Amino acid sequence: MDVVKSSLQAAKEALPNEIPSLKDGVSLFSLKSELLLSYIEKLGFLMLAKLDNRSLEEFEPVVESLVRTRLEMEKIRPFENRMQYSINKLLQASERQQEVERLMENENVNEEDETVKLQFKPNLDNITDSENESEDEEGASGDKNGDGVYRPPRIHAVSMDSEKKQRYRPNAVVDEFVSSDLSSLPQSLPSVGANLERRGRVIHADEKDLQRMRERTEYEESNYTRLPKLSKKELKKVRKTKKQDYGGEDWSILDRKFRDEGLDSRRLDLSSRAKKRSDMESDMSNVDVSGMGKVGDAFRKRRKTLKRR
Repeated sequence: MDVVKSSLQAAKEALPNEIPSLKDGVSLFSLKSELLLSYIEKLGFLMLAKLDNRSLEEFEPVVESLVRTRLEMEKIRPFENRMQYSINKLLQASERQQEVERLMENENVNEEDETVKLQFKPNLDNITDSENESEDEEGASGDKNGDGVYRPPRIHAVSMDSEKKQRYRPNAVVDEFVSSDLSSLPQSLPSVGANLERRGRVIHADEKDLQRMRERTEYEESNYTRLPKLSKKELKKVRKTKKQDYGGEDWSILDRKFRDEGLDSRRLDLSSRAKKRSDMESDMSNVDVSGMGKVGDAFRKRRKTLKRR
């Protein structure tokens, strides 16, 4: 009990007699501080009464005042929530003003340092460069026309290259022929089943497709990234290749139709040929022996007509 009394007395002496009111402050905060202080004082008074084993009925006015203070604090909370936005804006404005003042102080300090440093800088007007002066004189004497166009000095005669160098353009067909047929190095030939489940190299793809696939794989492995998917045309080509390959061999040859376009255009069905044959036989039966020459002419004429078709 003595410790509590001494602590309260020390706090009372430390506080001023009157709390100064802020001119530009928020009155809600002042009211809340006063209510909290009053609530703590009354609560401490009741605690002292309980420590002295005294009944609270003797301090009924204090209890009522304590309840009233607690009710006022509860009523203040909605106003505080409503003013939260305005309070935050005021705090941000205050912090911004302090930041501006601090930056201005730093700029003033930096300007003072620069002025001190500039006091000891050399005077460039007093410095003369003999080399620059000689170069300026040479430039003025060299530019006789005064048109501002740079003309290189003529030290020795130089002939211009009139012959055009031919650019070597490699031929992919020739390179492939040389590397495949004229090379004496051993070559690896694909075996049956070499491209099962994409474990071997593609057999029937041309050299350009193989080179493109190698470059794509090398780029993805070196850069640890995936390139965009293939186009519809390339996907269609890959699907067609997969469909034709089985067991490492190309079996699409069994599904191909070897036709001669000339023969297809001249092909006639059996019914029309039989009809024409019967017509020719009837014509031959109706013709006399004396008219065999005319029959031969008609046959040759019909044969020429069929050849033209």
